[in-house]
Amino acid sequence: MVENAIADNAAERLTESAWGVGYRTVFRVRPHVDAIEVAERHVRGWLGEKLGGVGRLDDWDGATSRDFDDRYSIFVTGIHDADESVGRRLYRLVDANLTGTFIISIYAARETGAKRGLLVVEGALDGVTDDAALDVVGTPRIVRDLLDELEPLDGSTLLTSRPQFVRSEDVRSVLDAITDKTRIGSVIVASSPGTEVDVAWSEIIEKLTRNSLGVAATFVIAAEAVPVLNQHLPASHEAPAGRVRTFGPDVQLDDPLDGRAHRFLGPSTLARAIRGRTVIGKLPAVHARGPRLRLLERALPADARRTIELLDRAGRRQRIAEQVAIESAGEQRILPDSSAAGAPSESGPSEATTGTRTPVLAILKRVLARWLGRAEVTELEVEELDTFIAANIADARVAHDYISEVEAENDRLLTELTGLRAQLDELGFEIALSADEVRVFNRENQLLKARLRELHEFTPPIDAEAELWAPPADVEELIARITPGEDAHAALQYVEFTGDPAAVAEVRKRDHYGKYASDLWDYVRVLAEYAALREGGVFDGSVYMYLEQDDVDGFKCSPQRHAARESDSVLQNSKWRSERELPVPASVDATGKVLMQAHFKPTHRDQFAPRMYYLDDLKSTGKIYIGYIGRHLSNTRTS
Repeated sequence: MVENAIADNAAERLTESAWGVGYRTVFRVRPHVDAIEVAERHVRGWLGEKLGGVGRLDDWDGATSRDFDDRYSIFVTGIHDADESVGRRLYRLVDANLTGTFIISIYAARETGAKRGLLVVEGALDGVTDDAALDVVGTPRIVRDLLDELEPLDGSTLLTSRPQFVRSEDVRSVLDAITDKTRIGSVIVASSPGTEVDVAWSEIIEKLTRNSLGVAATFVIAAEAVPVLNQHLPASHEAPAGRVRTFGPDVQLDDPLDGRAHRFLGPSTLARAIRGRTVIGKLPAVHARGPRLRLLERALPADARRTIELLDRAGRRQRIAEQVAIESAGEQRILPDSSAAGAPSESGPSEATTGTRTPVLAILKRVLARWLGRAEVTELEVEELDTFIAANIADARVAHDYISEVEAENDRLLTELTGLRAQLDELGFEIALSADEVRVFNRENQLLKARLRELHEFTPPIDAEAELWAPPADVEELIARITPGEDAHAALQYVEFTGDPAAVAEVRKRDHYGKYASDLWDYVRVLAEYAALREGGVFDGSVYMYLEQDDVDGFKCSPQRHAARESDSVLQNSKWRSERELPVPASVDATGKVLMQAHFKPTHRDQFAPRMYYLDDLKSTGKIYIGYIGRHLSNTRTS
């Protein structure tokens, strides 16, 4: 049937756009700037350049789709919110050349009043995966033009079309960009290796970062400004001379482990790609992968995500409508001329009467022939046509509802996929940190074994307390061990849990393999052995000092898994501070609560990131109180 052909064709149109997205950026325009007007103007400029002059666009109204020739075309769709407060339009430019079919999508959202409008630019290549597109799709030229005109901000960080050269007096702008909590893109810091090469270095970095335009703010640090910048950065986050470092979002300068997340470009890798003052080969594309992936895989701002979802949905429905119109026009062209159907029979109506009725009968006969395959116009055929239309309208309504459900489910799954990608990235970071720790411990173990062999004192080690300190099956068992009762462990002599079991239960839900339980139990043992050393007079320092001093024997964890205090941003926020005012016995504080800052962190970056907060009260009550085990409490990262 014809309707099946239309449905099949429409489905093909919906799935033929299986392209890989290799570039995305999000720009905010200034208040009272019409984002749709900006987008259309730059689209016209791009088309005018490709088509040999803007004169070929004189009859294009900017709001309709068009195929300009075999190579260039544009698809346009637009919608408005019900209250007309936001207008949205999608421009999708297609360049089908010998290399492949490249697609540039510009999503524009125009806000009313003083609100800032939105532009999202995506670059894609048809017929490849997203991963392949990352290496092939360059920065759309439109992005450079938009950067020059709009001077957009990523959070509070200025995005530019070429690297910003920074001298000593401007170092604050780099520090502000690195620590900007509101940005979602990256910051690239390239520290010059010497005053005599400042200019050449700047040109090289511009070539290196050409694929990162719009997704990263790039700073070239003059040689004389490098030590000034690094004076304000901890060793874990420094940008040494001659090195290129990419800082992702949410930089934590007070956390040495965080430095691992902000990667360097290997100097030898860069050196091999430099020819004069340019960068050859695939290095610009490879270097841009990290900044691009952050904007492709992380959750977009809510308004940007909604704009993309609504316009893509409107675009799909518009393509179906256009295809149906094409099919309808084609059917009408292939049907035979039905003018004879209106000719009066010998017993038919008079010529005067048929003057008005003939066109109606001709149209009706054409409709019956098209949809029912009937040649005659009778009452029965007309009734069947009515039934056919009613049935298909009902089917269409069901299909429309189903499509809406599928679209909503698709949007939900895309959001979930973005979250899972973020979790995968965080787990990858945790694995990298753990691998670093294992590597250090393995090497230390090898050296110690070699030393023992030299002393002829090497015998297989036996852990006499292995059974005593065997990890619990889950966190509930851990809590039972350090809470007064029949399941109490020897550790209760020094370490007692006084927190909320409900928060602990949240950890249990996410600890399918007992990793959190094992890690947290190690921290309990650290505290217990530390307390025993304090009690015995062997050691008289803090937990932090105990972990840092190798000459003090005892069970320990990596010092990087411990924080002695909270950041100033947490302590100065009354709500966040109150979350850390945790329960203790009245013998410790009459109010039943004290501020606990010291904590252990079994993971660093995952979204749940459980923490164990404690109070060292050995001097007063002879015990350490664990006031909280649960989800990461609120701070600049979680809020």
